[in-house]
Amino acid sequence: MAPIWSMISTKGGCGKTTTAIILASELVHLGKRVTMIDADPNCALKLWKARSIEEDGSSRLPDNLKIIVDEERNGDNLISIMKKEKYNCDLIIIDTEGTNNRASTFAAAYSNLCIIPATSGAQDATEALRSYQFVKSAADMKEVIIPSIIIRSRAPSAILTVTEKDVQKTLKDSGVVICKVPIYDRSAFSACFTFGCTLYDLPKYAKMSGLDKSKKNSNDFLSALAIAAYEFKKMEMTNV
Repeated sequence: MAPIWSMISTKGGCGKTTTAIILASELVHLGKRVTMIDADPNCALKLWKARSIEEDGSSRLPDNLKIIVDEERNGDNLISIMKKEKYNCDLIIIDTEGTNNRASTFAAAYSNLCIIPATSGAQDATEALRSYQFVKSAADMKEVIIPSIIIRSRAPSAILTVTEKDVQKTLKDSGVVICKVPIYDRSAFSACFTFGCTLYDLPKYAKMSGLDKSKKNSNDFLSALAIAAYEFKKMEMTNV
């Protein structure tokens, strides 16, 4: 059965969709079959898919990437989609709404890993901690342990400012798990959404500078998440 990774945040605009697209790009490039579920009323993944359609009806997206839009967004339909797709792919990625609604609760409760993006702002740090608690509440409801990890999205590649250092300290002092590799603020990542394609197909449709650095960041990020997921699994087995 395919594991489920959900993008979770009680705040919109923190980079959930971008993170989902980066992960999907990297995984399908490695030959994995990925199903993405758009459970956000803003329908960002639906728009990404629409932008991928060429004039002849073909898609810029790889055949091993599937995007399903949860039109009902009541939670029950999301569970049905997850149960069906977990036998048809290698990984399910869910993009949720930036609020603690019913569908987001169900997404978190059925996830093997909850990914909580947060930018370098103080408000995002507060919301990330709130989202971390939201996942814990979903886990308590289902009486399971749900691993969750905070990632720094749109992180500056330059030296951190005093505010950014303070935000990182706040998160670390809270005892939450933070991904060792951030997602840097690179134009190639946003261009994937604009041109309706994955990171590795981007050169076919746009000339981008710094693409190699973006690919390295994407690969390093996935590796860090995979290691974190493995460590979570080891802890889970130890506690059984």
